[in-house]
Amino acid sequence: MGIIKAMSKPNIENLISGYKEQASKLKNNNDYQNLVKYGQDPKTLIVSCCDSRVDPALLFKCGFGDIFVLRTIANIVPKYNKSPNCATAAALQFVLTKLNIDDIIILGHSCCAGIAALCNLGNKKPQNNVESWLAQIRNEKQESLLQYPKMIKSDIDKKALNTALQSRENLQSYPWVAAAVKQQKLQLHAWFIEIEAMQLYAYEDDTNEFKVFS
Repeated sequence: MGIIKAMSKPNIENLISGYKEQASKLKNNNDYQNLVKYGQDPKTLIVSCCDSRVDPALLFKCGFGDIFVLRTIANIVPKYNKSPNCATAAALQFVLTKLNIDDIIILGHSCCAGIAALCNLGNKKPQNNVESWLAQIRNEKQESLLQYPKMIKSDIDKKALNTALQSRENLQSYPWVAAAVKQQKLQLHAWFIEIEAMQLYAYEDDTNEFKVFS
């Protein structure tokens, strides 16, 4: 049903009617009401792209309260800076000081328009907000993978793999993340979805490769 609704491209009226239907169920749902009463306690933060095809809750069949989600263009996590207005820093500080997060997953994906724009940007001066966001990661040294998965053919998708890995590395520039990792309270992951075949990959430090989940 959810896929059919997505394919029909719901307008405002559809969204409102869908909310009313869902809200009537949740008012009498014990699990949801416990979340309201006692608060959320997710164990995983997923940093995903804003792309409408890769909603983490839908992809991983999660319920309310299961995951905390931060969505950015091209699932980029820039290096930490002390700007008080950085949404990424605020989200990371919140989950690591207010919630008991055990894992952070950077979730990249194929056919990413943000990564395509990053490739097209090159060394040109950013001309808008999107390009300024992408420019934060374009000149960072990205680790060379041992090899790319056989299914990953395009340069854009290869760049997406590298960018997901770079974002995982950048996580450790945030003081709350670095402290939790040092204390072995937190693990960092880089995952990638090839959306045509719906194949999920995970980066393995030991082999320096993205490998298919078995």
